[in-house]
Formats: sequence, structure tokens, C-alpha cells
Amino acid sequence: MSMKAIIISILCLGNLALKAQGKIVYKFDRPVIDSLQIGIQKYKKAYHKSNSEIKLYATIVERDGDIEIYLLEYSFLPPGGLLNLIKATNREIKISDNFSLPVLFPSDRLSENIIDDKIQSLPLSGFYVKIIYSNYKMNTIQTATLF
Repeated sequence: MSMKAIIISILCLGNLALKAQGKIVYKFDRPVIDSLQIGIQKYKKAYHKSNSEIKLYATIVERDGDIEIYLLEYSFLPPGGLLNLIKATNREIKISDNFSLPVLFPSDRLSENIIDDKIQSLPLSGFYVKIIYSNYKMNTIQTATLF
């Protein structure tokens, strides 16, 4: 096999590996996005920051067939651990064309990124949105601020 063929093979494999780690985008119906935007606005007002400055992430929990989303601000986190996990995640909720939220799950506490920090569970506080499915549509049935 020629050197050119080997280089092309390596580039193709590298490209496949990059595509395999592409973004996973979670899409929610309009009522849910509207509820999340209310939470985002509350954080922006509390921290006096714009969309480009605010540092939020979402933890998604599935419980008894319903979905719960917890929005939290992370600019105060120390380097390492949870901050690294938030920055490394390839999962996001698309809020608008130019704004999305990184997504974590409670099981991420087992990730190599934070296992050494001995975090027992991810924080489930902040702005809370509870979603139910009814007639194949998502509806927000509860929002709250859990601080």
C-alpha cells in the first residue's frame, strides 16, 4: 500500500471519529422552550448578564415518565471536575439559533471528568421545569425556582 493510500485512510478514519462525537441536540416543543426562556431571563436579570455572558447548563432527569429540567448557573464553579464536564459535553438543548444550553444527566457523576471529585450527585436546584407528554405533545406543567 502506498504512503498516499495510508494517509487517506488515516484521514477518513479521523473524520469518522469526529462525526461520531458530534453534537446531540435535544429538541423540545414551544411551551417547554418558552418556560426555559423564562428561567434564562431570571438568571440574566439576577446576574446582570446577556445571552453571550451568562453561563448556564441544564440537568435533565426522567422520573415516572415525566421529564424534569434544572437550569443552573456555573460561572462560580472552580476549575476541574463539574466545570470540565459541562465544557466537555456534546449534548445541548437548542433554545434559539444562537443560544443553546449544555446538558448533563445525573448519571454523569460517574464520568471520569468528575469521579475523582467524589461528587455524590449532580445538583438538582435552580430554575425547574416539569414536562409531561399528553397526546404526543410536550407540555410544561410546573416551573419553580429551587434555590
